Amino acid sequence: QYSVFSRHFASWGFIAVGIDYTDDANHEQDAYEAIAVIDWVDSSESPVTDTVDINRIATAGHSLGGKVALFAAILDSRIKSVIGWDPVDAGGPPCFIDPEQCNAWSIAPNSFDGDEGMMNDLNASFLLFGAPPGAFNPEEHNCKRFWEGAKAPSYFVFFPNGSHLNWPGASLEQRITKRTQVAWLMRH
Repeated sequence: QYSVFSRHFASWGFIAVGIDYTDDANHEQDAYEAIAVIDWVDSSESPVTDTVDINRIATAGHSLGGKVALFAAILDSRIKSVIGWDPVDAGGPPCFIDPEQCNAWSIAPNSFDGDEGMMNDLNASFLLFGAPPGAFNPEEHNCKRFWEGAKAPSYFVFFPNGSHLNWPGASLEQRITKRTQVAWLMRH
């Protein structure tokens, strides 16, 4: 679904590596899997190790992937920039599917349960794209929560008529996101 972003990054000279998580139920494990990919890119096993500037790493993701991208950046200082495509701070699948996991592994401040999250530990620049709350990104876990805890340099592009599901498909949100994030990465 997200290869359109990888191809776009590559067309601008960035090396883009995508991953599939082995266990979407444990977001901390997912973040460490993302870090393991960075370790691999920087290893002798990687075909791109001589091309990558390990001091200029960015992570990006949509929904759960956006949360995991932030979590990985909090855990690994090699990550210098994070792009979140409507990240959701829920702890598992959407809350209406698994309410018991809803508040697990909170990263963003959550005024509904008093958790201050971990965004104060994020030292990477942060570009956030977001849509209003809905079934997949409820108010208590909406992308706005990440923005509330973000430190500078951070930027929030909010689509008031957008939908959480617009990033995987061809949409106005996707077109604007593709252009904006390349400019962001070139700067950061």
